[in-house]
Amino acid sequence: MAIRHSSSFTAHRRAGTLHSIRSPRKSFFSRLFNLNTSSRHSKAFLHRDYVRKTFVNPYFHKSLIPKRTKAKKTKIFLFTLAIAGIAAVFLYHPFFNLHTIHVKGNQKISTEDIQDILRTVLDSKGMLIFKQKNFFVLNTHLVAEELKKHYAFEKITVSKSPFSTLTVEVSERAPAAVVKSGTNFYYADKDGSFIGPADVLEVTNTNLLKRLPQIWLSQEKQFTLNDQIIFPATMQFIISLFKTIPDRTGIALQGAILQDEEGRLIHVVTAEGWNIYVDRQNDWEKQITVLKNILNIKFKDNNRAGLQYIDVRYENRVYIK
Repeated sequence: MAIRHSSSFTAHRRAGTLHSIRSPRKSFFSRLFNLNTSSRHSKAFLHRDYVRKTFVNPYFHKSLIPKRTKAKKTKIFLFTLAIAGIAAVFLYHPFFNLHTIHVKGNQKISTEDIQDILRTVLDSKGMLIFKQKNFFVLNTHLVAEELKKHYAFEKITVSKSPFSTLTVEVSERAPAAVVKSGTNFYYADKDGSFIGPADVLEVTNTNLLKRLPQIWLSQEKQFTLNDQIIFPATMQFIISLFKTIPDRTGIALQGAILQDEEGRLIHVVTAEGWNIYVDRQNDWEKQITVLKNILNIKFKDNNRAGLQYIDVRYENRVYIK
């Protein structure tokens, strides 16, 4: 049956102004909820595979894996036992024990005293069960730390020589002054640290007094090894005074008295019996220059009988008594 078109339809087609027929617009609720009935119904027909399947790798079979036999277990056990036996030989055999002890560099401290401390360390246990005397067990750092507890060494070098020799090379801290606190005498190094007790007979030795200045503390105190007896700046100041004053003035010095704990105010005692008052926090060089000028002006003939002190602590004033 032929389809008839209206005259207007035919006219539009001839004129080329006919537009494509649009699909009907969706309703408001369809667009609001984005409803698509065709897709919703199509999902209902999707099939899913829920069947459990077993896959086999054709290139891998358990039957082809070699099974561990007792022979291999025995070999592993014997190998472990051999390693343990070798380790036991190195750790327990007397051939690897340190028997010989060499001490070098000591001067005032006797070699026997150092060796006694080292033997005590070697007889102690390291790694909980093995003795330190074994060449492979000994901790050289532990040896150095133990020696520092007993002596004031500046440097300690500990070395082992295969397989029975222990060598300890030490460098003792040299005393820079003799410090008197109450009735006790102590040796102090250049930094003012206590390095050992001083014997009274040694202190009264004239040769020692010529080499080391004596420092008297205003308060009595007790010190132990490596304690700070005097501040380093104070010690350096006193050492400088005992070198510079005799060189520039010709006056011999006997000792120094600290007037405070900080070591700022110092009374320098001369061999003639009179004192020089100085201040560590003021210019060192200027105080010595003032002292030299006063001695040249006031005491040209070196007649200092009755002189008690010369105070050069102040910048523009000098007190003499």
